[in-house]
Amino acid sequence: HQSKPRNNLYAYKNEFQHWPRSPINLTYMNLFDADVELTTQHVIFNKLKFNQLKLNAGLQKGKLKIHQATGNIFGGKIGLGGILNAKTKINQIETQFYLDGLNLPSALNTFQDRTLNSGTLDFSGNLSTNGRNVVELISRLNGVGSVAFKNLGISSSSQHVSAFASIT
Repeated sequence: HQSKPRNNLYAYKNEFQHWPRSPINLTYMNLFDADVELTTQHVIFNKLKFNQLKLNAGLQKGKLKIHQATGNIFGGKIGLGGILNAKTKINQIETQFYLDGLNLPSALNTFQDRTLNSGTLDFSGNLSTNGRNVVELISRLNGVGSVAFKNLGISSSSQHVSAFASIT
């Protein structure tokens, strides 16, 4: 006889509900104003090491503006800018981002994937959305972007077929 798992072991009871519907409350962003300038040599997040990070952001009356967020990762340059508006009951997000010249073998090697022996990635885009919860934010996501893979070389020593084999 197999026992039934307890409901409190699951984040969601409904297996088809992937995104939370509970409201995202950002009203605290209306309680203070702030300006932030940060420069650091390194930040490590899980297996990712970001170098030469610079952040310039401001929070005014519930509106967070990221004027500049730049750095380096895996030999490439990253950047992000955007606005998070929590002034109204419906949160609004607008972002612009780029990643230029990311060294794909170095990035994949961080996750023990050695399918590529050369290649770079350029990626950029603009996204916007609004909503009171994650379901609304995801379902209303809108934007444009571009991806470019350059000089990809599939490693002959790889133990499995690379997903990149179909695009090289």
